[in-house]
Amino acid sequence: MTEEEPSQWAEIVGPCYTVSSMARTLRWTEAEAMKAGNDLRLLMLHTEDDIYLFPSFQVQDGKIVEDRGKRPVDLGAVVERRIARKASAPKHLTAIRRTPRRGVAGSST
Repeated sequence: MTEEEPSQWAEIVGPCYTVSSMARTLRWTEAEAMKAGNDLRLLMLHTEDDIYLFPSFQVQDGKIVEDRGKRPVDLGAVVERRIARKASAPKHLTAIRRTPRRGVAGSST
């Protein structure tokens, strides 16, 4: 991966808020947004460039998405679903099907 090539994680996680944009969206101060990230009320990512980002899927209509009052969202499950969707995209499946395997019934070799 080079600077010209974006990380695949950016596509998996999706769009993100900066600290200031998250604070504006939630009508909080930047300190409150950082505290929510540090307290794990919000998923907060720390980049190599020392920038903090908040994935946007955890906010809707200016409010934190609640999972029946337990926590913002099951963040692991969201990321796993996005990885699974990307991995099972039709282009991957067709590439696999076109590759014949030796000794398998129905293959051309």
